[in-house]
Amino acid sequence: FGVVPVESQHCIPRGATRGASRDNTKHERRLRIARQAMQQSGSPVAPEINNTIPFSGFPAVWEHYQAGIHEDKVAGLFFHQVPIGDMSLEVILSVNPKLIGIFIGPEGGFSEKEVTTLLQSSFQPVYIRTNVLRTETAALYAIAAVQTIVNMPE
Repeated sequence: FGVVPVESQHCIPRGATRGASRDNTKHERRLRIARQAMQQSGSPVAPEINNTIPFSGFPAVWEHYQAGIHEDKVAGLFFHQVPIGDMSLEVILSVNPKLIGIFIGPEGGFSEKEVTTLLQSSFQPVYIRTNVLRTETAALYAIAAVQTIVNMPE
């Protein structure tokens, strides 16, 4: 699986400096965390960790990941701060997808333009009804929820 950090309009920067050296430091940190998590979980599969891309670059990256997979075996999800969709996660994942893309919004939420882009890219909105979660917690929640549904015995 792969992780592609995407910088959206409402991302809240952590520090005033930007640039290649800062991005490289963040990337190295993410790689280190992924290696440690892999060792701790005993997983034989190392995740592909990409550099941060601007939101405008997401459609091309998503197309790259979908190459060679029939469109009815792909599920794109974005966890959104407001309820805008009417399909449950179980229904969205009922197609037994071979590829699942998960977008987690920044603490500032997705902009209207970003929501439109996601919807145009066939991503389905998912709303967590019980709580508003921090971005890091929402990512773990989303992955756990998807794995629980996908791995359910029939």
